[in-house]
Amino acid sequence: MMPAPLATAANRTVRADWLRDLKRQVSQVDPSPEQLQGLRKLQDAAEQFEAMFVKQMLQTMRQSTMGEAPQGMGALAYDFLDDSIAKNATQTGPGFGLARSVFAATGSAYLRTQTVPRQETQGIETHG
Repeated sequence: MMPAPLATAANRTVRADWLRDLKRQVSQVDPSPEQLQGLRKLQDAAEQFEAMFVKQMLQTMRQSTMGEAPQGMGALAYDFLDDSIAKNATQTGPGFGLARSVFAATGSAYLRTQTVPRQETQGIETHG
């Protein structure tokens, strides 16, 4: 069972500490509103990835300690419990750090592809 989306990108902000680290990494002052929207989507995807990883880890740990997996309603209850723990671990506090690492790697690549270096735009006349 896939975890439900943590939140939509439109109604969330990028975590301030993640954005600060990312700006240092790509030497950019402030992302544009369009770039921020893209970064919010990347943050959501990174957090969902970490939540899926944590949920899978919890299920594997339970199976290795309990032996046979629970059946019926017990399996459903454990699935909901694992899903809730995974989401909370990812959304509150630093989590396991996996989402932040994924966000840093994908966010820096995203900003580099969305940014035109200043020296390439110098000397270009614009007519408005």
